[in-house]
Formats: sequence, structure tokens, C-alpha cells
Amino acid sequence: FAAGGLIALTDTANIQGDIATVGGHVDRAAGANVSGEISNDLRRPFELLLPGGDIVTPGPDIQVRGNPVYDAIWSAFWVMMRSFLWAALAVLVVLFAPASAERVAQAAVDKPLILGSVGILTILVVPAVLIVMAITICLLPVSLVGFLALSLGWAFGIVALGVETGKRLAALLKQEWALPVSAGIGAFILTLVTNGLNSLLFCVGWLPALLIGSLGLGAV
Repeated sequence: FAAGGLIALTDTANIQGDIATVGGHVDRAAGANVSGEISNDLRRPFELLLPGGDIVTPGPDIQVRGNPVYDAIWSAFWVMMRSFLWAALAVLVVLFAPASAERVAQAAVDKPLILGSVGILTILVVPAVLIVMAITICLLPVSLVGFLALSLGWAFGIVALGVETGKRLAALLKQEWALPVSAGIGAFILTLVTNGLNSLLFCVGWLPALLIGSLGLGAV
């Protein structure tokens, strides 16, 4: 396919397919072989591979479908990037609030069932209350602050669980890591596993992430 360009086919050219041009020109030598058709308009469907990986079929009913290979690569890359971001956040949090992170982690270890239930109950009840408050308009600022606090609590809980994961991994490897290092490595592994499961298991992959997030939120 060529748009506004030149397709030059020499005597040894062998095209196993069609040629389509838009404002372009085909310079075809006598010995060039084209098994399909040569079209100078868009009435016939043809496929274009976009830089983003999507395959576009122009025409009256334009179709766009994903490239499975590209989608798989992008999904794996995005999972890794999210885990790196969580690791960076964990390092920053522990640098400024190490004692708080360790207290939350210890609480989650001591009472996982109770605090996990508290976290799930919080997720079910608090957003509904905040939405009702937002509807009243007068309490909209309070609602926004509440959603922000809920999000920060969720993130802090995951960071704290990352701290505990890193400390246990260090003990397993018989290493002594500084607390920020343990937090970064632990958060990376914890989120990599949960996000990976979420990407691979579409039906139930979200459940581990929900349970871990709920435990962390309940501990906070």
C-alpha cells in the first residue's frame, strides 16, 4: 500500500497479493509478477498495520482490530511499569514515614482476617456514603476529600504490605536490606504478582488484588 508515493517493481519483483495506492503511482516493469490486483482507489478493502500495533481495514465500514502479539507485549510492559511505580512509591513513603509503614504492616500480620473484613466493609460502605454526600452539592468538597483519603489509605496499605513482603523475602534469602530497599522490592513483587494474575486470569484475576488492597486498607 502506498499513499502519495511511488511503488517501483523491477523485472524480478514477485508480489504475492494486491497493490493499492492513494494518490500514488505504480511503476511496473514488464517482468514483474503481481498475483493480485492493482487498485488506485479505496473501494477495495486492504489492511494497514499502524505504529501502535492496531490493524485498520479502511472502507465504508472501517474496522480496527488489535494485533494479538502487540497487545500481549504491551500488557506485559504495562504490568511491569505499574510494579516499578509501586516500588518507587514504596521507597518514598518509607523514607518519610518508616514507623507508620511498619505499624500498618504489623497490624496486617497480627489480625489479617479482621482487618481484611474491615477493609472490604470500608470499600462497600464509604464510597456509597461519599457519593450521597457529593449529590448534596454542599458536601461535595468533603466528599472529594473523602475519596482522596480513601485512595491514599489504599495506596499506603499496599506499600505497608510491600514492606512486610520485602522483609520476609530478605529473611528467606538470609540478607539484611535497609527498610526502603525491602519496601521497594517487596512492593514490586507483590504488585507484579497481583497485576500479572489480573492480566492472565480475566474472570478471577482481580480477586487477589482486591483482597490484598482490602487487607492493607483495613490495617491503615
